[in-house]
Amino acid sequence: MPFANPKLGEFLISANVKDATFSYVPRRYQASDTLPWPTLTQLSGELVFDRQRLHAKGASSNLAGTPGLQIIKAEGGIADLTQAAVVTFGFEARGPLSEMLSVVNSSPLGPLTANALARATTSGSAELRLRSSVPLEALDKSSVQGTVTLGGNDIQLFAEMPRLTRARGVVGFSEAGFSVNGLQARMLG
Repeated sequence: MPFANPKLGEFLISANVKDATFSYVPRRYQASDTLPWPTLTQLSGELVFDRQRLHAKGASSNLAGTPGLQIIKAEGGIADLTQAAVVTFGFEARGPLSEMLSVVNSSPLGPLTANALARATTSGSAELRLRSSVPLEALDKSSVQGTVTLGGNDIQLFAEMPRLTRARGVVGFSEAGFSVNGLQARMLG
């Protein structure tokens, strides 16, 4: 319901969205030789325009091309629509680790992580928490931070490395690198 108060210059619109498709980084902002950011599909949640701010909260969705990956809790937006837009978002997701890996390798997240997972193979399900900031007019300054919680997965980072089986623990990542917390796995039987 809109609210306007000319004296204070305030304006508020809130709407519930259901089954929407949303490209939070439209392709026109990217160079033609870069990988696209994934599109949100079946997006449901609350969309709020508050003065110059656009914010989505309480959202759930899927990512295009990943039928098993469910985004169960998401928030994001643009803090000031009157200036150079910076899209910030964060979400929690559950689903096949192989689909999470596919999202990384087929999007700008791959280059942000120096393509460290380009040859990795995985099995099993995992939980993902991700936060990112994407300046639309300076995409090379994008940042990402997240964790993947493993619950008994098999992982092989590249063919020359032995497969880690029944891996449990938390892998943290950002554009600066990776960290491992409490990882337990079997290797070579």
